[in-house]
Amino acid sequence: MAKRTLLILELWGIGDLILCTSFLRQIPGGYHVVLLGKRHARATLAPTYRNIEFIEWDAPWTRFRGKYRLWRWDWRTMIAVIQKLRRLRPEFAVSVRKDPRDHFLMWMVAARRRVGFPTTQSKLFLTDSLAWSKDRPRHIVDDWLSLSRYLFPSNQHNQNRPWLDCDSYTRSRLPPRSVLGKRLSLCLHVGARIPVRRWPESYFAQLIERLRARFNFHISLIPDPDGYGRQIAHLADEVIDDLRIAELIATIGRCDLLISNDSAPAHIAASCGTPVIVIFGPTDPTRFRPWAEHQHVVIRDFCPYRPCFDYCRFSEPFCLTKLQPDLVWPEIEQQISGWITQGVLSSVFDDEMSGRDAQ
Repeated sequence: MAKRTLLILELWGIGDLILCTSFLRQIPGGYHVVLLGKRHARATLAPTYRNIEFIEWDAPWTRFRGKYRLWRWDWRTMIAVIQKLRRLRPEFAVSVRKDPRDHFLMWMVAARRRVGFPTTQSKLFLTDSLAWSKDRPRHIVDDWLSLSRYLFPSNQHNQNRPWLDCDSYTRSRLPPRSVLGKRLSLCLHVGARIPVRRWPESYFAQLIERLRARFNFHISLIPDPDGYGRQIAHLADEVIDDLRIAELIATIGRCDLLISNDSAPAHIAASCGTPVIVIFGPTDPTRFRPWAEHQHVVIRDFCPYRPCFDYCRFSEPFCLTKLQPDLVWPEIEQQISGWITQGVLSSVFDDEMSGRDAQ
């Protein structure tokens, strides 16, 4: 019997793809699963989810700037993608986005059943509309799980958190345990694809100094590809640079703790079981925090317009620039100490540090 085709639209970033895995884990056998996403979708998911067919497309409405300049869209490529998807004759098409453009695309590819969360403008394009409330935002994983419960009610199980098998990815760039000795490995990812999500480099520098004084970590600094973070490279034990996606996943999946901005590495850590502390700025942790037991969000509501979802109306993101190290350090120190006490992190104190605390 031919498998039914299930088309999944996840057209955004690496973190969004990882959150989607909560849905991928619920899909029963008997489906030909096709995921439409950006080029990085294959590198992010294929080593863990080997039976998915990936179709690459950079949807023009997912760009950070210029998304509404319709005259600059690559219409020829868009038409080719739609034609390719129509030839698959999908039985189902799903999207977790409350986005009329996703729903219109699902209608254009002639999926027999089109399942999603409608807006007033897009209900017309869906065959199966799921309820949602603007007044009570919930995490995007909850939305993916709602989709899975609706489509596969008899196939639900407890393995519903986002998950990547970090052992399936390229070898980690971390030093071996024999080199680390008594120290635990702390990865510090200081960048973010969206500039207004970046905590200032000078704040990260002060954080490193406080971590050094209190704990015995081997600190690996991961700068952004555009160079953000390299100015504080001298403060780290090592700099892990020029990482491919598979290397990034393998590295974060094998470190003991990650501290990062609100960006894809935080979701990588959560999906691999790595404890993570995330510094949040303009976005809403209710909807986009890492979905894991051992995660902690550092955030303050300095700006009355937060969450503003990456389009800051000011010359600087005050939600982050006012979040100074003196304010966040007690919270971060308490969280790390708590994880040590609970056994989530092994003791990171060597004999010398323990003696210093006793004095």
